[in-house]
Amino acid sequence: MGHLLEYSGIVTKTRAMESRLLSPGQFQELASLHTIPEAVEYLKKEQVEAIAVCYINSYANEEHERKTVEKIKELWPEVYVCPSVDITREWREYERTSTAVLNAYVMPVASSYLNRLGQRLTDAGMPENRYIMQSNGGTTTFEQAKLTPVNIVESGPVAGVFGASILGKIIGEPNIIAFDVGGTTAKCSLIDQGAVKVTTSYYIEKDERHAGYPIMAPVVDIVEIGNGGGSIAWIDEGLSLIHI
Repeated sequence: MGHLLEYSGIVTKTRAMESRLLSPGQFQELASLHTIPEAVEYLKKEQVEAIAVCYINSYANEEHERKTVEKIKELWPEVYVCPSVDITREWREYERTSTAVLNAYVMPVASSYLNRLGQRLTDAGMPENRYIMQSNGGTTTFEQAKLTPVNIVESGPVAGVFGASILGKIIGEPNIIAFDVGGTTAKCSLIDQGAVKVTTSYYIEKDERHAGYPIMAPVVDIVEIGNGGGSIAWIDEGLSLIHI
């Protein structure tokens, strides 16, 4: 399989962190523009890699979003574009916009990752019918995952939860707390009477200090903390726990 590190979560997360959003001042400048060509030229100058398109009433009528995406791709074929209606059709525009932005944010990284992985699988002689785990426990094709990567953000730990559920059935234990410790986070999920709970109100990076970012997509209900196998913690002289 070649260099497995190329496909590891650490490398993928690092590349995602190297990405950036426009600053508040840049958003104000962008909002002052009156046409799509003007906006596209501005975003080109800012070296934007992906664009999310979300209109307040597109849940009822998607035509304006579709026309906007069509015009953007006409003017700038190389850029990644995500219309919110491709992710969700619900009416809450803040949550829908957050989901579309997060999806656009990871599209370049996810596409690069899946393209390289697909090529390595082809080189290894693997079959072409390839699927990838989704955050709801189902699977999707590589091509669809490139368009809606927000649906695979928690696919790793979700696979562990379903694995724990199956193990519970084998040993006759329907009530399980599945606990998954990775390199950077620890996640757990409750399996009640053999059922894995799926929610459509999921937040990433939510804790006691931060509201997090809502994702309007079906995700297995997981609780996580930012402490994993690669984390370093110690007690300082003041007997305070320090964690990095």
